[in-house]
Amino acid sequence: MTGVTLAEACLAIVDCEHKTAPADPQGECFAVGTPAMRGNRIDYGEARQVSRTTFESWTRRLRPQFGDLLLAREAPVGPVVRIPEHLRVAPGQRTVLLRPDPACIDSLFAYYLITSPGQQVRLLQKAEGSTVPHLNVADVRSFELPTLPPIEEQRGIAATLGALDDKIESNRRQIAIANELADELWGTIAGAPTNRYSIDDLAASGTLLLSDGYRTRVDQLGEPGMTILRVADIADDHFAVRPDADHILDTYAPKYREKMSMAGDVVVTTKGTVGRAALVGPDDVPAVYSPQICFIRALDRYRLSPAALYRWVRSDDFRSQALEVQHQTDMAAYVSLSDFRRFKLPVADPEAQELTKIESLDLLIAAGRRETGTLQATRDTLLPELLSGRIRVPEAREALAETMVFV
Repeated sequence: MTGVTLAEACLAIVDCEHKTAPADPQGECFAVGTPAMRGNRIDYGEARQVSRTTFESWTRRLRPQFGDLLLAREAPVGPVVRIPEHLRVAPGQRTVLLRPDPACIDSLFAYYLITSPGQQVRLLQKAEGSTVPHLNVADVRSFELPTLPPIEEQRGIAATLGALDDKIESNRRQIAIANELADELWGTIAGAPTNRYSIDDLAASGTLLLSDGYRTRVDQLGEPGMTILRVADIADDHFAVRPDADHILDTYAPKYREKMSMAGDVVVTTKGTVGRAALVGPDDVPAVYSPQICFIRALDRYRLSPAALYRWVRSDDFRSQALEVQHQTDMAAYVSLSDFRRFKLPVADPEAQELTKIESLDLLIAAGRRETGTLQATRDTLLPELLSGRIRVPEAREALAETMVFV
């Protein structure tokens, strides 16, 4: 089959409501917009809880069902999530609901195909030409898919890639558990009698550095250059640079060098979604911080470890201090750098057993992320090979089995 557009491969393609769904903290349903679609999985912490009435209203043109796909068409373009089986999920703003035609394309195969790097690049190219990259519904309908293999082969490919995703999801759960344990250990440290110092005092003593990101001018953008890390790239405990990330030209390196990421930095979003944090690992892509991000760098790592800093910015103590000074504009909430400098944090005994355990857990988390990155790269490499027929499904499964991945 050649030249199949999404319109031809789907039974329905339905745009979202062009307004914000009213939130209901007691709601049993969710409106999923683009902020909740990072990493091509639904982040219910970023989704909007809504009432059953709102859900019914927002889905009156097409009620989402298991197997449907939700595609982000703006801010950013490209992420895709699968509609779950047991939760009521309505399309949020800037999304399009896709219902694959089972006679043409397997739903899970469609998910892997559209989220593959090659198709993501094509979606972004289709979205170019405007101030804010976006796709309208007509663009989505006319998006042409590559040659599709027979349905049975699609299912085999999807099952093979799904086995990798199952392992990736298992890693995510283990990382979440390790984070919970580390946060609890930090709570034990912070709850004990501990000296508290302001960020300003610790900066003055050379213990840490607090700064915001580099203010890039439009004429400084381009490649070859360094990736710019923005608020949208910060997940709940790590950062993942988007395929369409901006770059700042290498010729400006002397100006932005001090605002470049380093392993051990703790990054915190200070505008829009205030307080989302990540610990920069040794395997993370080097990047230049944007102005909406603050970073804390431990300079004296014996007195104040990056692990302690990171656990503090994840804590209720940090969140309550941020809430006290959080400003509001017409556009977004923010915390100023001067307010941030007055925050106080507990400085634990560097020999504390709990801190040693936290550091060990952070090493396990980093190892889990490395393995997850390898699995994701394997998945993304396999798809074009399977599509082209250069590798058959049985060969792919055999190769994965040899690398200790259960399929």
